[in-house]
Amino acid sequence: MKKVFFLIILISSSINAQTSLWNAVLETETQISIPFLFEIDSIQSSLYIINGEEKIYVEDFEFRADSLKFTMPVFGSTVSASISKNELAKRRLNKDVTNITGIWDKYPNKADYKMKFSAFQTTWEAWNTKSDRKPVNLNGKWAATFTEDDGSTYPAIAYFKQKGNILEGTFTTNTGDYRYLYGKVYDSKFYLSCFDGAHAFFFTGEYLDGNLYGTFHSGKTWSAQFTAQKDENATLDNPYELTYLNDGFEGVDFSFPEFGTNKNVSLSDKQFNNKAVVIQILGTWCPNCMDETDLYAKLSEEYKSKNVEFVAVAFELSEEMEKNNTAIEKYKEHFNLKYPILFGGAASKKIASEKFPMLNKIMSFPTTIVLDKNHKLVKIHTGFYGPATEEYDNFVENFVLLLDKISTNH
Repeated sequence: MKKVFFLIILISSSINAQTSLWNAVLETETQISIPFLFEIDSIQSSLYIINGEEKIYVEDFEFRADSLKFTMPVFGSTVSASISKNELAKRRLNKDVTNITGIWDKYPNKADYKMKFSAFQTTWEAWNTKSDRKPVNLNGKWAATFTEDDGSTYPAIAYFKQKGNILEGTFTTNTGDYRYLYGKVYDSKFYLSCFDGAHAFFFTGEYLDGNLYGTFHSGKTWSAQFTAQKDENATLDNPYELTYLNDGFEGVDFSFPEFGTNKNVSLSDKQFNNKAVVIQILGTWCPNCMDETDLYAKLSEEYKSKNVEFVAVAFELSEEMEKNNTAIEKYKEHFNLKYPILFGGAASKKIASEKFPMLNKIMSFPTTIVLDKNHKLVKIHTGFYGPATEEYDNFVENFVLLLDKISTNH
């Protein structure tokens, strides 16, 4: 087990309290500031990224008098920042003001994907302060359409929960969700954001004449416009109907090398004989895959004694298998994952589709393929709606019923 080093030195009287709350910002190349909150408990030596209901525990961090460094779980991205006193602000406000400035490195030791990071200290009292003006009520379900720069569009559903001017929720699409979003409403304007170590999302918008008009910023440069209308009956495509067998194929098969052993694993292997099989197509870089794996790790242990085997096929950031070993090892350790992970190839839906030619296409990471004990195709589920969505509980309930069914069928 990796040892984590902590050195906590209180850097001013303003943060002598056991817990300090920080308002952080990631700056895009288009000068958009993507906000998120994090909390440091100097007594418990813990750091949490806060996305509304979600609190991501960051085990690997150092908080010194002159620096802050932490590595996000699962995805391994890092924040490295320096700490200094803002003398100008101190003279103006007559109190210590601490600056934290640095870099978020999404892919350490790999691609150059860095964003400027900064943070200032706040309090929950200040964060929860209500606006002087009554904010518009955005509670409910909204049918949304996103439009990218090239004119292409895709549908989504927004679910918003509002208390005063605090806003939470998410957007779901045909291939997954944008996880836990957290923000505020000011008069008719609103914003929502999320940082999970892989994604930095920022939604801004305004309510006008019954509609929402806004912009979705993601990462360093990407953005799309969106509109939305209140619609409690809004629906998306059935995720069980998007991926299917091509004509001429009777079933699904696979044969890929396993991380850790380099041995080829195939559906015809003894370990799958007379067993129902759940094939999880994923990437360890994918937040929706993370949410799905958290669920499947538990279900795989529960159903192993019921003759249901889980196996994952990973499409990773490097096309060279050995260069992904560290990411896979961390992934398995984080989720206490007992089922095998095989290497499918580089992170590409095109490549994944080529590796599963019996299917019309792989249009999303993750995709789940369910086979019965005779290895006949039962279901294919595209994407994943995680715990931030209203669909999550219903999916879990129905998926458990499906596992019960395939575990008892002869």
